[in-house]
Amino acid sequence: MVSTNGNQVDTMETSQVAKRRRHDASLKRAVLEQCAAPGASVASIALAHGLNANLVHKWRREARPTSPALGSSHDVGPEPRFVALNLPPPVQPTVAEVVQLELRRGALTKPVADLLHAWLLQQRALVPSGSATARAIQYSLSCWEALTRYLDDGRLPPDNNRVENQIRPVALGRANWLFAGSLRAGKRAAAVMSLVHSARLNGHDPYAYLRDVLERLPTQPASRIGELLPHRWQR
Repeated sequence: MVSTNGNQVDTMETSQVAKRRRHDASLKRAVLEQCAAPGASVASIALAHGLNANLVHKWRREARPTSPALGSSHDVGPEPRFVALNLPPPVQPTVAEVVQLELRRGALTKPVADLLHAWLLQQRALVPSGSATARAIQYSLSCWEALTRYLDDGRLPPDNNRVENQIRPVALGRANWLFAGSLRAGKRAAAVMSLVHSARLNGHDPYAYLRDVLERLPTQPASRIGELLPHRWQR
């Protein structure tokens, strides 16, 4: 902002420019060193220094693969490698084990589930409609049949922890996969990840499976393409 005589620049604007210049050396070095610590939160570090988180992210991007402000000792290093994990498929219980589990759940678990269902119905009538508690209770009641399906079928687990563990790598990587280039590319990436995790669930090495399938695809008849699915694949 220029004064009335046109010769002086507002002192506030001058101080802001000088402050931005000071960021280039000392503050940038300190922020990047803190961001390099394991488990560091960029948002928290930016807030502590009075900076915009987007600016800190920009500094980190500019510092890759080496940071002139930090020196060669803070090299980011080589690209991460994907390690194939061969997880065994879930053990299928025998018919006798399924029957025994159903009897045990009917005797021990079902009475507890019935008490919980009655308590939810009672509490739903006491809390105001539209409240967060009412919505949570109503959600449980509306899904009650699905929640208690395992009581009548010993083949079903009471939770979906195995599925959650299988999709955890995808969930953790979503922040790095925000942009796939196009809708078609995103669908293709989802298909490939589905094949990889399906191969793992069926006890296959994903790398060996994909390599074999890609080598056989050009000569595989279209009528027998289902033989290459993870649950039917054989070398």
